[in-house]
Amino acid sequence: AGTDLGRDLALADGVTEGVLHVSAMAASCDDDPANEYPACHVHQQDWGVPVRVTAAGESRLALVLAGMDEQG
Repeated sequence: AGTDLGRDLALADGVTEGVLHVSAMAASCDDDPANEYPACHVHQQDWGVPVRVTAAGESRLALVLAGMDEQG
């Protein structure tokens, strides 16, 4: 299973700036066949990201939940 979760966003016409609110929750469990009772963890995070739409702006916003961003 992959670790990435991607979404395309569509903003209403005329919106040029604001705050993007994102909430994410994921579960992960130990993956060791020798462990009879693997530990599981729930990760949750909320972000409030100020955004401004410009022609030269970034096309990707990486929000990292309990880990590392592999795409840079």
